[in-house]
Amino acid sequence: MGRGLHYTKVMRLERLDGLRTIAVGLVILLHHSYAPLGGVGVDLFFVLSGYLITGILRRSRDKDRFWGPFYLKRATRILPPVLLLIPIVFVLTRHGKVSSALEYLFFLGGLDIIGKNSLPILANLWSLAVEEHFYLLWPFAIRLLPRAKLKAILLAILIVEPILRLLAVRYAHNPSQVTYFLTPFRLDGLALGSLLAVLLEDWQWEVRIKRWSPVLAMSAGALYAGLYLAFPARFNPDSNSALFCGFSYTIISLAMVGLIAYVLLHPEALLSRVLSWRPIVWLGTISYGLYLFGGLIGTIMGKVLHTPSYPIPVALHHKMFFYDVPLIILVSWISFKYYEHPITLWGKQKADGNVRSETLPA
Repeated sequence: MGRGLHYTKVMRLERLDGLRTIAVGLVILLHHSYAPLGGVGVDLFFVLSGYLITGILRRSRDKDRFWGPFYLKRATRILPPVLLLIPIVFVLTRHGKVSSALEYLFFLGGLDIIGKNSLPILANLWSLAVEEHFYLLWPFAIRLLPRAKLKAILLAILIVEPILRLLAVRYAHNPSQVTYFLTPFRLDGLALGSLLAVLLEDWQWEVRIKRWSPVLAMSAGALYAGLYLAFPARFNPDSNSALFCGFSYTIISLAMVGLIAYVLLHPEALLSRVLSWRPIVWLGTISYGLYLFGGLIGTIMGKVLHTPSYPIPVALHHKMFFYDVPLIILVSWISFKYYEHPITLWGKQKADGNVRSETLPA
């Protein structure tokens, strides 16, 4: 088996930061009622995270220092803005139970949302919880299992996930919430991203993926859009239908893995060059803050403008976009430059002692 070009590739690709901008932009547009399908940005984040983290783990799987460096880098990347956000939210809102704060702090936000303690300002943390659960379990598989078994596990996940969601539709009280927010039902994207990383270790697979990735992206995207247009009452995030809950996340994750593969393997394509444009890359580097701080800034601006607190009524979403989005960008940049990035670089230095100022974590 020949090794693919991405087996030893460790440099940061700016066009992947561009994809982060697309993902967070879709989520922001969704929250302001400009993009009813903007939730697919979360699926793009999941697939991208699966690809990047699996690549990192595979490259270091045989090293003696495997666990410590990985978790130190993850902690110094993920925790700083969360540890800042949660206390601020509880001080400003003056409501919410301590148990709710602990749930978000220990990445159980999905359980909080479908329970009775939910704080809408922190709702975005549900997706972070899904990724953190993945970070806790997936390294064991990569450390202990050969490549063939990893592929088998990932394919099994892709088969099992729709079945689990269909069972939830049959037995859960609110299937749309259960299948959307809880980790066991949202592993499609992470599995597909991980599978992409594993397959790209083989140059033969790289050639195939390079050829067929645009076909996969367009076909799966067209199928998702077609189902949404053909069955608007049944194929939407608010429905409890078997059609949406069972299959939508797999379909859109297939589209996203095709998109990511295309951008990775076609660096000279127009899309890749657009995603490498400096302003788009810059927004991608602060996308974590853009995602996390949106609810908080929206609530503050709602109070300033004397509108109801977050979530803002749909009729006001469009208006709020022009007030809170510039502020979200400003706060995210300040947080990244003066708070998150120094801690992240410190974590990388402690982990491997080889940090360049321009290098960012996955």
